[in-house]
Amino acid sequence: MEPGAKFPDHRHDFLEEIFVLEGSAWLSGQLLRAGDYCRSEPGTEDYAISTVEGATFVVFLNEEEEAARR
Repeated sequence: MEPGAKFPDHRHDFLEEIFVLEGSAWLSGQLLRAGDYCRSEPGTEDYAISTVEGATFVVFLNEEEEAARR
């Protein structure tokens, strides 16, 4: 995310895992910094996603795990 960027609120259809590599970002009221990990289960929502300084992260979406739950 570029410095000052905001990301739309969203609901998770799949398992989402985020690994923060550089910088920091706010996610649903929690400040994530380099080295942090965040796991969002299907059906949960993220809101107020933004960064002041910018952030680099890797996001994994697992559609197979969601299909196995059905």
